[in-house]
Amino acid sequence: MNILKLTVIAALLLALAQNSLAQSDAIASFPDHSVRIVVTYPPGGAGDSSARIVGAGLEKQWKQPVVIENRPGGFQVIGVDAVRRATPNGYTLLIAGGTLSYEHLVNKDIDYQPIHVIAPIGILTGGGLVYTLSANVPANNLAEFIAYAKKNPGKVNEGQSGGTPPLQDNWKQLGVTTVKVPYKGGAQAITALLAGEVDIYCAATVDILPYVKSGRIKPIAYTDRQRHPLLPDVPTFAEATGTDAAFRFWFGLFGPLDLPPALVSKINATANEALRSPDVRDRIRALGLDVFPGSPEDMRQAIDRFIKETEEAVAHGYKIR
Repeated sequence: MNILKLTVIAALLLALAQNSLAQSDAIASFPDHSVRIVVTYPPGGAGDSSARIVGAGLEKQWKQPVVIENRPGGFQVIGVDAVRRATPNGYTLLIAGGTLSYEHLVNKDIDYQPIHVIAPIGILTGGGLVYTLSANVPANNLAEFIAYAKKNPGKVNEGQSGGTPPLQDNWKQLGVTTVKVPYKGGAQAITALLAGEVDIYCAATVDILPYVKSGRIKPIAYTDRQRHPLLPDVPTFAEATGTDAAFRFWFGLFGPLDLPPALVSKINATANEALRSPDVRDRIRALGLDVFPGSPEDMRQAIDRFIKETEEAVAHGYKIR
């Protein structure tokens, strides 16, 4: 091997070593300025509220500003697009809902799988949903609503802002069909429910509690395994139907796909520390949600389960939207 080739190889090795050292230094000092977190939901609602509470917790841990940027629309794809093209240095992150997992199954306007173009960092918050009726619907519990829906096929409107495919498969087995009406977020769907534009909506607890207390809407079932502590008189979906059906939604933290593994681990550890702090935990629980500290691998497994359950529901004839 001649001297020229040795010189070139040595230069390449030196450059690689310098790049590796620079990346290590950048990770060690992260963050040394403000971090932007894109949220796939509009202001208001469980997703946005969770993001702001967790963002405040991260800000306290990092001692750097955390800027929340709402980028709703496109069933979360607009927010994903804003992050997947960002420099993978940790200064642009994403908070999105687990329903993003199945977007590739239904969105014909994209040529990629949104959940696979971003890096999972960790699940943050979540909980069950509440099936809630408009005050105009002549039913006061799930059994009465099922009977009403069966008598009025094609006339019952159901608001959607993401969907619950695993639960909807059981919904179909109960003989209930509804006209799906999509909305960009929970706040818009709740507005439609209050106005009587839709008859039923499966909502996050935080979105409906004030209206339940005022009697403007009627909660009829909770989708988690246990009754919600803030709605102890509302049965679970399984209790009300005699099935084992259950569903829990979640909001998680993501980054650009090429985010270095060491940085993913560092951000995950900080997020978990924030979630375990009494202030963040108590504020999240006041929303009717819970915190779920965990690893990136826990999040990947949750995504895989959601995709599998959704594919099964679609195979059984469920149309997400």
